[in-house]
This record gives sequence, structure tokens and C-alpha cells, in this order.
Amino acid sequence: MAQTKDYSKVYVVTEQGRMPVKTALDFLRYYYQEDVLLALYDYADEYSDWYVLNQIRLFRKRRLSSRKGGSVASQGNLPRTMQQSAGRETPDTTQLNYFAPKKSLQELLRQEWFAEMCTDATYDARWTDAFVDALMGSEWRNSIATDWTISGKRSKRNQIKGYVVGLLADAGVLKGSYDKIAAKVGVTDEPRSFSRYMGLGKKQPFADWVMNYLSAEKR
Repeated sequence: MAQTKDYSKVYVVTEQGRMPVKTALDFLRYYYQEDVLLALYDYADEYSDWYVLNQIRLFRKRRLSSRKGGSVASQGNLPRTMQQSAGRETPDTTQLNYFAPKKSLQELLRQEWFAEMCTDATYDARWTDAFVDALMGSEWRNSIATDWTISGKRSKRNQIKGYVVGLLADAGVLKGSYDKIAAKVGVTDEPRSFSRYMGLGKKQPFADWVMNYLSAEKR
């Protein structure tokens, strides 16, 4: 049944952006990249899609067989292990570190700047902790945690912080312009960079989730 699904109309989120599953599968046939692999693993696990999972296994088998002397550790060759869960084999998501982004975001929103810039005293530390808990328990947790693992010059951690702060500003939780808020947050040496990240928050795949969460609270 899975093979009859139109994979051009279902999506995964990768470092390259939102990508149809069909495109992601075609991409792996020619270029083995970890973030695409992880995104497809997450999709296969969430929807119990064994066709996609079997395609991933074929890609891995073909890649490993092409390497003399076995597999070599590299960024593009770090597949997650599989585990037995509830009597079935599923992709193991435990290698993704959910605690780090959750803790970092919670600590960011607990700082004095947030109390100064929020529009209502009800948005206290208890509220911000619950908000981040909900976000990191949502369908977007794997996407956020995957992006969080990127290190070095390509690190997206400050960007993720900016996206979240920007969305809170867009939703009316924070007052002031992006530039003014960014200057108060002090995450980067150059506030304008953080301000730009804030402006990109509305373009992130989890933007609708944040807005729906905040809208539901106001009802």
C-alpha cells in the first residue's frame, strides 16, 4: 500500500529546507547526506512507512558495499540504529539530543530581558518553561533537535533561538521591534544578525504550531 502513496505531496524538513519525500529519496540515490537520511527516518517512524524505511536500508546497503574494507565513519555515514519497540522494529530517535535545545531555550526565556520585554506578567518562567516543553514535545521536535546538532560554522543554535524569540514577538508575547528585542537578548555580538533570525521565524516549518499554541491559550 505504501508504494501507491504520492510521495511528491508529503514532506520532510532538511537542512536544504522543506523537501518532498520523493525528492529526498531521489537525493539519497545520488548524494548520501545525513540530514536527509535523518529526516526520512523520522518520517518513516512517525507514519510507520515501511516502503520509505526499506528504501533507506537499500541506500545504506549500497553505500556500505561500495566502500572497500567496510564502512568508514563520516558525517554522511552515521545512520541511527534500529530498535525493537512494541514488537516492531522502528528507527531509534534516542540519539537525537532533545534535552539540550529544550534546556537552552528555557534558560534563554528565563532571563531578565524576557520579563522586561513581555507584554503581560502572566508570561512568567512557568509559562515559558511549559511553552518550550510543548514545542519540544511536538511533531517538530526531531527537526529542531537535528538542526541543533549541527556544529562549527554551520551551527544553527543562535538561529533557532532567534526563530523562537521572533515568533513570540510576532504573536504579541514580546513588545518592541526585532532590533530592540535583539539588543536586549544579547545572544550574538551583532544584534542585527539575531534580529534577522527573528524575522525569519515566521518562515520556519514550526511557525504555525507556535501560533496555534498561543491562539489556543487565548480562547
